[in-house]
Amino acid sequence: MASKRISEKTAKIVWASAAGLCSYPDCLKILIVSPESPNDPHAVLGEIAHIVGHSEEGPRGEELFRGVDRDSPENLLLLCAEHHILIDQHRDKYSSSWLYQVKEEHERWVRERISSKQQFPQLSAGLQQVFETLSLTNESLDVRNLLAGQLAASSIAMYKRDIAAYLQYAQTHTLEPLHPLTLAAWRDNLALDSTMSPNTINRMLSAVKRIIKQAASKELIDETISFKFQNIEGVKVKALKSRLKQHGRTRISPEDMCTLCQIPDANTLTGKRDQALLATLATSGLRASELANLTSEQIQRRGKGYYLQVIGKTDTEPRDAHLSVEAYHLIQEWLEARPVSSTYVFTSFSTRAVIPSTNPISEVTVWNIVRKYAAQCGLEHIKPHDFRRFVGTQLASKDIRKAQLALGHKSIEVTARHYVLDELEIGLTDNLY
Repeated sequence: MASKRISEKTAKIVWASAAGLCSYPDCLKILIVSPESPNDPHAVLGEIAHIVGHSEEGPRGEELFRGVDRDSPENLLLLCAEHHILIDQHRDKYSSSWLYQVKEEHERWVRERISSKQQFPQLSAGLQQVFETLSLTNESLDVRNLLAGQLAASSIAMYKRDIAAYLQYAQTHTLEPLHPLTLAAWRDNLALDSTMSPNTINRMLSAVKRIIKQAASKELIDETISFKFQNIEGVKVKALKSRLKQHGRTRISPEDMCTLCQIPDANTLTGKRDQALLATLATSGLRASELANLTSEQIQRRGKGYYLQVIGKTDTEPRDAHLSVEAYHLIQEWLEARPVSSTYVFTSFSTRAVIPSTNPISEVTVWNIVRKYAAQCGLEHIKPHDFRRFVGTQLASKDIRKAQLALGHKSIEVTARHYVLDELEIGLTDNLY
């Protein structure tokens, strides 16, 4: 069974990757039982378990999670009910690192049997055909290998999700993944039968095209196939403009930012952490991923001020980011009050008893903290990236090049396009006649 928070697509990927068998070592219990009569439904015995808990309070939820989404296939494991209960009730024995190894070894075993065309004798003919279909693109569309050394881990994770979605569509509709018309059909399906924005659809299409191009460059597929894939056009943004996010760029005024950053209760440990976190976001322009993994060593002093050394998703070497004096002192107050030592600045709390751990917070936690305090001061649709946009906008209004440097943009056009929010000057047309 899959939790309601795990999407149907994700559940299918987890089930297919595990071949419908319990992943616990030497178990291999069949988790789908065929009905005794045609009118009876199949019995589903499997359960999808989180390796690192969905929340910090869940099983192994306090352990380090480097991914983007805890409900993604990379963090999920297919088990029988018996072994699901076992790993969750004995958390000290079954660590996340051990479970990741179990998942990797089981899924590798499945892939090896598929690639060598070995049968799964205990599976139904229908499931066997599904796994044979998945084997068609195991090597040619291996995202991790094709993009190794080219992109940040977070970007590769996004590519993996997009490719998995494409392969799932091809499998569901019995289409050849390496045929360009399948990509065109997927594009039309996303445009007609989903609520995705046109920008999201085009990003997903571009991900498939890039992987196909990389596969061709390594001679895993014919260059002609790659050429035909590149000729598949994306959707027109104007045609689907009604799907564009209305609150994609929520502007925060300096007054609202001041109110927002003062809401956390500095008399509590969580309040001290959250106050320091909000002040850091509001004065540094860091991305959520950069903030979540910020370490004390990255905080530097120059003269009477402070700055952060950051390596972002587009950086090849550390860049300097601003940090206000107030944010610095709030960080120091939090670190002095925190009863545990950690290289990470913003650490999570491992239990409902509010006991700090040594592990960094996740990007999801950053989002939840921002939304929590934004809601308390009546601000809607606020996201961590709106803090980055706040910093960029305030700096760009004075000197766009300073904004570009602070945000780490390679091109000033990016800064101008996303962070210079010129407002209509009221009264310019008064007394024109």
